Formats: sequence, structure tokens, C-alpha cells
Amino acid sequence: MTLAESTSFNTIAPASLQAGSPALLHAAKVFTALFAAVVLLQLAETRTIHGADVWVKPAKFFVSLALQMATLAWGMSLVTGPVRRRFRLDAAVWLFVALATFEMTYIVYRASRGEASHFNHSSQLADVLYAMMGLAAVTMMLLTGWAGLAMIRTGTALSRVSGTSFIAAALLTIVIGGYLSSQPSHWIGGDQTDATGLPLLGWSTTGGDLRPAHFAAMHVMQITPIAALLAGPRAGWIAGAACVATAAILFAVGLNGIPLIAM
Repeated sequence: MTLAESTSFNTIAPASLQAGSPALLHAAKVFTALFAAVVLLQLAETRTIHGADVWVKPAKFFVSLALQMATLAWGMSLVTGPVRRRFRLDAAVWLFVALATFEMTYIVYRASRGEASHFNHSSQLADVLYAMMGLAAVTMMLLTGWAGLAMIRTGTALSRVSGTSFIAAALLTIVIGGYLSSQPSHWIGGDQTDATGLPLLGWSTTGGDLRPAHFAAMHVMQITPIAALLAGPRAGWIAGAACVATAAILFAVGLNGIPLIAM
């Protein structure tokens, strides 16, 4: 990695994202616009699910997926042509976008009916759709890890540390998300509602909550490259290790029924 790469953010300019994957960048823009739309819907909404506005979950997922797609587009801008073709990343992009669209369609559909999209076992159809959504989420993370492997194979210092963070984020998210989805809810003790949770995030302040660990796992793939761009590859490795440790600690804290912040 050159000095310019480690001291500036030129490598994450819109042009770089466009070069990495126009499809992912376009999808990220669409999801960002839809995030803004569902935020506006909250202004006229009176229905709630577990103490939170019905449009809160779609908003969170739209912005999260938009960020993940933009990050993937940036990561792919680091991958050389031969490696990109060998790993069939362009085909992986379309699969990722299709799965993200399916997931958000289901979440928005449930929200429009005032129903929960996650942990919804109200019927056999709900069980099947919930399982399909979970499979889509796992596949999207596997595709993220696949892109990370391609980045590592490209061989630059920046692509190696960033690619490793993509793989770490994918594995952590699959493990934590898989456990979370097998439980009756993301709460471990405390109030079974977001009404008494942290502002905006909704994380429990009265008991354990597995969402903070899931959040930390997902964002390893953003924090690590930013650290590497700001201060070089060594800082990226240190930041990545810290993020992984944080996700593991938050997971243990949640499992033991301890709130992240008690209020």
C-alpha cells in the first residue's frame, strides 16, 4: 500500500465504488432512498411492534444493507481483473442484490401488516418465509466472505487486511446470527420490549440483548479498512482484532443477561 493510500480516503471516493461494482453502488443508492422513505412513514404511523414503530426494523435493515453493499463495492475495486474473473464476483453481485431485495421485500411486507418479520412463527407459511430469509442472510454473508477471499488473493497490503476483515465479519455474523435466529427472541431476560431500550437502537437496558454483538460483528468490515486507510495496515490488523474481541465480549455479555447500558 502506498503512502497516499494510507493517509487519504481517495480510495473510497464514489468513482472507486463505481469501478468496483456499478450494480452494488446503484443498489446501495436505492436502499438509501428507501431508508429515507420508511423513516418518513414513521411520522404518520401509530402502530408498534414490541414497543417500536413498525417501520423501525425496515429502516435499520435498509441502511445496514446499503452500507454493506457500498462496502462490498469498495472492496471489489481493490480486486484485479484476473482474480475478479476467477472468483466470478460479478455473478456474485447479482445474487447478493437479489437476496437483499427478497429479504427487504419480506420485512417491508410484514411491517405494512403490523406484524413482526423476525421470530414470527404464527403459521407454517411464516415459518417457511422466516427460514428463507435466514438462508438469504447466511448466503449474503458467505458472498461477503467470498469477496474477501478474492481481495486477499489480489495481494496488496490494503486488500489483504480488508479482505480478512470481510471474512471475519461474515463468519462472526453467521455464528452470532445463527444462534440468535434459533432463539425465541433476541432478548435474554429483562423487559421483552424495545420501549425501554436505548434510544434509536432499541437495545435492552434491563437485560441481555444479542443485537449489540450482531452489530459489532457486521461492522468489522467497515472499521478495519478505515483504520488501515488512516494509519496503515498494522493499524488495520489491530482494529480488526479489537472488533472481533468486542463482538465476542458483547455476545458473552448478552448471553449472561447483562444489559449493555443499564438505565
